[in-house]
Amino acid sequence: MPIMRDSILCGLFLRLREFYKWEHGLSPWEEPESADLLEWVEARERHWRKSHRVNSSTLVLESQAFDPFDMAAVTLACVRWV
Repeated sequence: MPIMRDSILCGLFLRLREFYKWEHGLSPWEEPESADLLEWVEARERHWRKSHRVNSSTLVLESQAFDPFDMAAVTLACVRWV
């Protein structure tokens, strides 16, 4: 399955590049410097690893606690604020 894995990784890297461009205000035809892009990806990975360690047992919205995986209740709470 190396071909499938390679195409999945390629798609991920292309999406990350587009996200970098959007976040840095680059036009679609502008290409970021490889070193800058790789440094940004590494910073994102560090952030995601750090965020992953945060306790996700409770989500608090407007002083009300929710199970973070109870999408129906969280969505309903968010809709009330709109």
